[in-house]
Amino acid sequence: ERERASERSMSTHPRLCRCSGLMMPFGRDGKQDMFWPQPWDEAAEAADCFAQWGAQARPRWPALNYGGWDLSAASNLVFSNGALDPWKTGGITHNISDSVTALLISDVGHHIDLFFTTEQDPQAVTQAREYEMRQVELWVQQHNARHT
Repeated sequence: ERERASERSMSTHPRLCRCSGLMMPFGRDGKQDMFWPQPWDEAAEAADCFAQWGAQARPRWPALNYGGWDLSAASNLVFSNGALDPWKTGGITHNISDSVTALLISDVGHHIDLFFTTEQDPQAVTQAREYEMRQVELWVQQHNARHT
């Protein structure tokens, strides 16, 4: 019950989002992480979502709606991952195509490349931002070339 109480204290929007379509199946074992053991239980999560929000959990909705891991039809995306980010295990960590690429930024955590630039930024973050900007500039040039 301790873990359910802590989850209920989370802000409403992310929790409701998780219940209504972006279910994140993460468990923990207390051995490979710093948390108390709590294996993933889809049925318990769905029941909790319904009890708390009246929302039917749709754990497969993102895969059905967006194609899951099949990004073969996608374009113009850069997936950036911090090497120290625990969320990277659920992320895209390899290039899918020339225009759908993945970065692994060494020695940083979650989405540091999206923060404002500071003098303390590691070189790897600066390089990641430069790559991301070059990609966006390339996509805009390609678009303009097709529509000019």
